[in-house]
Amino acid sequence: NARTLESETGFSSTLGVFVQADGDVEQNGVFTDQMGAFQMDLVESQLAQNPELAQASSLATTVGWLAEVPGATPLPPTGLDMLQAYLVAPEALRPLLVADEGNAAQVLFQVGPSSLEQRSVVLDNVEAAIAEPGDGANLPLGASATTGGLAVVGVGLLENITANRAELTIVALLLVAAFVILRYRDLARGLITMIPVLLAVGMSAVLVRVLNITLSPLTTVGGPLVVATCAEFSILLVDRYAEQRARGFEPE
Repeated sequence: NARTLESETGFSSTLGVFVQADGDVEQNGVFTDQMGAFQMDLVESQLAQNPELAQASSLATTVGWLAEVPGATPLPPTGLDMLQAYLVAPEALRPLLVADEGNAAQVLFQVGPSSLEQRSVVLDNVEAAIAEPGDGANLPLGASATTGGLAVVGVGLLENITANRAELTIVALLLVAAFVILRYRDLARGLITMIPVLLAVGMSAVLVRVLNITLSPLTTVGGPLVVATCAEFSILLVDRYAEQRARGFEPE
C-alpha cells in the first residue's frame, strides 16, 4: 500500500543531486573541504526552506551530523573526514555514496507526500541554490551539480504536458471538426455538431479553474478527452434529429 508506506516513512519520492568533481580520488575528487561545505549548506538550507523535503542523506551530511555537538556552532566535514568515513563504510554502501573513481557523489533528498506543482517549486529552489548559493558555500571550481530522481521525472512530465495543454485541446477540436465536416460533406451540419463539443470543453476548463482542481497528466489531457466523448454523443444527437426530419417530423 503506497499510502501506508508514505505514512510510515514520511516520504513518497526522491530528489537527487549528482555532484561531480573536477578530478579523481588521486586529486582528492569529492573529498575536499569545499565540497563538504557545499553539500552541507545545500542540504541544511533546502530542508529549512522546503517543508516538502522530509530528510536528506549523503556522505557529507552523515559525517557532518555525526560530529555535531548540541549548543556548538555546526561545522561542515573536511575532505579528510569524508575520506576516512568512506574508507570505513560497508562495501555495499560505498557505491551509493561516492563513485568508484572518487570523482562524483550523491545528495539524496526524500520528498514528502506532495503534488507535482509543489515538487516543481522545490525543484526550482534546489536548482537556484546550486546556481546561486547566496551566502552559502559555492561549488569548487570545475565541479558541477545536477538534479535527478523520480521527483525531477514527474515535474518534467507535468511541465511538458501542461506547456501544450491548450494546443492539445485546439488540435483535438480541429481534427474532430474536420472529420465531421468531411464525413457529412456539409459545413453547416458539421459546425452545428461541434457546438455541444465547444460548450463542454469550455465548461470543463471553467470548472477546473473555479474549483482549483490540481493539475495532473489526467486533468491536463482532459480537454481532448472531453472532445472525444462529447463529439460521439453530439453526432448521435444531430443524426437522430436529421433522421426524424427525414421522416417528416417538424423541427420542434
